[in-house]
Amino acid sequence: MISASSIRAFWRARTRLEKTVAVLGALSALIELLRVRGLPAGLVEFLAVMAGFALAIRYLRRALLSLMWRLRHRLLITYLFIGVVPVLLLLTMAALAAYIFYGQVATYLVGTEVERAKQELRLAARAAAYDVDQARAAGGEPGQAALTDLVRMRLPPRLADLQVAATWQRQRPPWLNEEFCGLVVIEQGALLRAAIPLGRSALIAGIPVDGRLVGRLAPGVGTFHFMPAVGEATGLTPEQRQQIAISNDWVRVGDRLYDRRGGVQAGVMPPPANRLDFVVQWAVSANTTEWNTGKAALPALLVVYSRPSLLNARLFTTLGEFSKLPLYGLAAIAVAFLFIEIFSLLIGVGLTRSMTRAIADLYEGTLRVHAGDLTWRIPVRSRDQLASLAESFNTMTVSIKQLIEEQKEKQRLQLELDVARDVQANLFPKEVPTLNRLELMGLCSPARSVSGDYYDFVPLDERNLALVIGDVAGKGISAALMMAGLQSMLHTQFDVTRDSLVRRAVAGDGGSTAPPAADGVAALVGQLNRQLYRQISKGRFATFFCGIYDDDTGELTYTNAGHLPPMILRGGAVHRLEKGGVVLGIFPGAHYEQETVSLQPGDLFLLFTDGITEPENSYGEEFGEERLLVLIGRNAHRPVAEIAELVMSAVREWTGSPELQDDMTVVVARRR
Repeated sequence: MISASSIRAFWRARTRLEKTVAVLGALSALIELLRVRGLPAGLVEFLAVMAGFALAIRYLRRALLSLMWRLRHRLLITYLFIGVVPVLLLLTMAALAAYIFYGQVATYLVGTEVERAKQELRLAARAAAYDVDQARAAGGEPGQAALTDLVRMRLPPRLADLQVAATWQRQRPPWLNEEFCGLVVIEQGALLRAAIPLGRSALIAGIPVDGRLVGRLAPGVGTFHFMPAVGEATGLTPEQRQQIAISNDWVRVGDRLYDRRGGVQAGVMPPPANRLDFVVQWAVSANTTEWNTGKAALPALLVVYSRPSLLNARLFTTLGEFSKLPLYGLAAIAVAFLFIEIFSLLIGVGLTRSMTRAIADLYEGTLRVHAGDLTWRIPVRSRDQLASLAESFNTMTVSIKQLIEEQKEKQRLQLELDVARDVQANLFPKEVPTLNRLELMGLCSPARSVSGDYYDFVPLDERNLALVIGDVAGKGISAALMMAGLQSMLHTQFDVTRDSLVRRAVAGDGGSTAPPAADGVAALVGQLNRQLYRQISKGRFATFFCGIYDDDTGELTYTNAGHLPPMILRGGAVHRLEKGGVVLGIFPGAHYEQETVSLQPGDLFLLFTDGITEPENSYGEEFGEERLLVLIGRNAHRPVAEIAELVMSAVREWTGSPELQDDMTVVVARRR
């Protein structure tokens, strides 16, 4: 049972146009019921019809959109309009053309026979008039029966046995000034009449238009219905027009009326020769004359009923035994066209099915991929562009799956790099050691997540500090791991040789004239070289610089293992620290030397890697040491932290790229 809540829900779900149509329809029905009281309903009905029409258009549009959503329906409808509809239109036009053609042929044959009958009657009357004229000249005049025999003798056999009548009128009609032959209308009916004037007299011959005459006009064509006009329809009342329209006894052509019951029917309609042997109905008007006045009367109507088989026999009768060849040829062409159309239809349906099936497979594939099923593959059923599209889709799903796996692997590696970056950040000095007479700052910017550069500040005691910088060959994880191993080995060496390094450095600086011991910093670097050689693969190496600074004396004892020479800037002079040996990790028996230099108050001590001097700009020009020295010289008065930041910023600006070409590391120190 329908509840009130369901009705309210249904009403709320309707659109504004649907509600308008419902309201207007209800008002129109109510006014129609109360029409007896004289209520006007025209405007409401008009609005209801217009709103209903708009609603029908909207529903039709929705139905079309729903129908046309599927590609198969679109292709079928397209093929219907492109392939089927034109063929149906052509067949319809061919059928109409055939109907018109056969109708015209039938009426032409009948009209030709009517004109032939007129001419035959005219010639017979003319010959009889000549005989009468000769007889009158000889003093004799034939009677009516003799006149009739004279006319009948000169008629062809098909007209001679009809009800021919001939008379001699001594006073011809006033309007008859020349020979006349045609259909005339008298009170008794229609006649085929010929009149030959002879002075004031005239010979008049006629044949009544009856079934025998009509049947002999064109035998073998079909049946005929001759109907003389009985009047005009313009003067009829509406009730008479309605009665004529309902009755089957009247034929109305324009404003003329024809009485079926007063006409003449003749001829024989044979049964159809085949299923396409349809009945052709065509009408032709025949001009008539009112005999008493000689004026044109209303044209008579001659309706011809025939069949294509009858007309074809008349058309092709000149071909004799080959009369059926044109028909057989047309039939063969029609059958060929039919098979071609059926074949085209089958091909169109097959192509449509293959295309829509491929599109359906692609659509299902997109749904599967959207749901996350990247293992789904579209079946390839052909070797065309749609098959290539299916293969491309399958390749795309494989690529997407690989990309997702690569992305997951990249995320995993990035997570590992983040962990490595955090671990490496702990390897760099967490804070800058505080010395009384040395201002110190170091910065490192990796080209990737982790760096192969290394710098370190290792306090040996209250006055001695180890300054270390290194550059491992390469970038990324491998360089960072090698750098971590180098840092671990270095700290181990410092722990083992700390006392010896400090004592010997002090001995070389604390007023003693003895040179530094041969196994000081150089020995430490040599030991690192041997350890690194044993632990890394061949071809890998690292540049390294290590110096022991004494804050009391300002002396720096160092060894440079193939690293870019650090520089001491004093006034306008530059002193490069180059003493040492080859890079670490290549030759296990390499020998290293050490040197002691003195830092004066105001001196700037600069350590850096090749990531500072070798980056190139867009023109392929390196930043270089010269620009680095100019930059340091212009900003030597600034704190060392600002100097280090300026160096890093200048190199980044020089490259003009957000990505670094190499790891950048710089250490700046100033003796106070």
